[in-house]
Amino acid sequence: MKLYCVAASPNARKTIAIAKELGVPLEIVALNVPAGDTKTPQYLAINPNGKFPALTDGDFALWESNAIMKYVASKKPNNLWPSDARMQADVDRWLFWESAHLTPACNPLIFENFVKAVIFNRGPADPDVLAKAEPTFHQYVQVLEHHFAKHDYLVGNSLTLADLAVFPVMDYAEMCKYPMANYPSTMRWLNRVRQTSLYANSKAA
Repeated sequence: MKLYCVAASPNARKTIAIAKELGVPLEIVALNVPAGDTKTPQYLAINPNGKFPALTDGDFALWESNAIMKYVASKKPNNLWPSDARMQADVDRWLFWESAHLTPACNPLIFENFVKAVIFNRGPADPDVLAKAEPTFHQYVQVLEHHFAKHDYLVGNSLTLADLAVFPVMDYAEMCKYPMANYPSTMRWLNRVRQTSLYANSKAA
């Protein structure tokens, strides 16, 4: 299998961590996005959206990071994908929520506080953009805080794919200056995940 990605991105780290944890062979194909790697005819044949990550497994091509993560996790028996139907639905609920709500809410903070200033060297964060983005950020991180006030993990009593979908974007909390002062339960969960081999595997990309 080949994962076409920028390995440090949150959406790539999910799959990389699982592949390393389960010992699933995965070749990383690094994309140079500024150079146009995601817009070539060859890449668009894999992912017509022109985004990353994308996975190929022989003649099978797959895009959308959480679908890729689940596919790689299916390659070997593991406890990350529960067997109970309701728990599976609960995991899926968090996967859909992460991609539809949490990550879009974090993206302006990631761009303004890190990508813009550090990677592109375009100057400091725009306070107006941050002020506009933060209410939505708080709206969705409060969902995590309410959950983690009562639970150690997103689903059940141990790590599942739900946690592994959510943690990469939240792992940028300090680097991207997320306003986390009022979310101690979420930070406890984040630091708990940071102690796991799955987290170390995602950082080793």
